[in-house]
Amino acid sequence: MAKLVNMALPKPKKGDKSTAGSCVPTCCGKEDDGPKYPYGLEISLDSDAIKALGLNIKDFDAGAVVQIQAKAQTTRVSDEDTQHGGKRLGLGFQITDIAITREGEDGFQKGWDDATKGKAADKDASKDKGNG
Repeated sequence: MAKLVNMALPKPKKGDKSTAGSCVPTCCGKEDDGPKYPYGLEISLDSDAIKALGLNIKDFDAGAVVQIQAKAQTTRVSDEDTQHGGKRLGLGFQITDIAITREGEDGFQKGWDDATKGKAADKDASKDKGNG
């Protein structure tokens, strides 16, 4: 498994006004604290997704740590020049398969095997059809 990287935004330096106006209200702090993590790193699950994952919300408390393992498809690759001479890089990923366990539980491998079962064989079969 790849090394986990903490994605928390760096704290602004005292007196730094460059982030003024970029703060948004969050559920995890005062409005003037600004966001703790970059936009787009939060995953929200609706009732259908919770049911599909076999989760019971009574098993979770706010602040509890969970393990998320996912398979995703790249949806966007961008390398743009900005008007100020800089570069803006971007990647987009659509999560296609996901497993969530409470810390210490181990059910990921079975979920991964179930999600990917037959996919390699399907891919090989579609290649063969295109060559015939």
